[in-house]
This record gives sequence, structure tokens and C-alpha cells, in this order.
Amino acid sequence: MAVETTFYAECNGENLQVVVDLSAVNFLASLGIRLLVQGLKSVKARNGTMKYLNPVPAVSASLEMAGLTQYVITGTA
Repeated sequence: MAVETTFYAECNGENLQVVVDLSAVNFLASLGIRLLVQGLKSVKARNGTMKYLNPVPAVSASLEMAGLTQYVITGTA
């Protein structure tokens, strides 16, 4: 739960441009997708942006199934 609490705190804080580095994430299940979607909603509600940086192919596939590919970026933030 510590990761979830920290992530939501960042999404609800003053930062309106959130970049989530997914390069070290090997697998993304429904709980992780839920976390990313809830964070995205929170940031967007404050007119901010969220991007998912450098997901590995398996994570990219999960993001695609969740309809989140428009938020994926590769390279450096």
C-alpha cells in the first residue's frame, strides 16, 4: 500500500505534469492499471497531464488493452 499512497499523493499534489517511468515494470495487472487510471483522472481533473514513460512490450500491451496508449511516451521525459 505504500506505493499506492505515495503515487496518489503525487497525483493529487501541486505537480500538474506527472511522468510515470514504467521501464522497470515487467508486468501490469488490473490493480496496476486501476492505479494508473485513478491517478490519471486525478491529474486531469486539475487540468494536468500524465505520461507513461518507456513501458516494456508486455506493459505496453496492457496499456493498449486499457485504452491508455495515447499517454505513452518513449525516450526521456
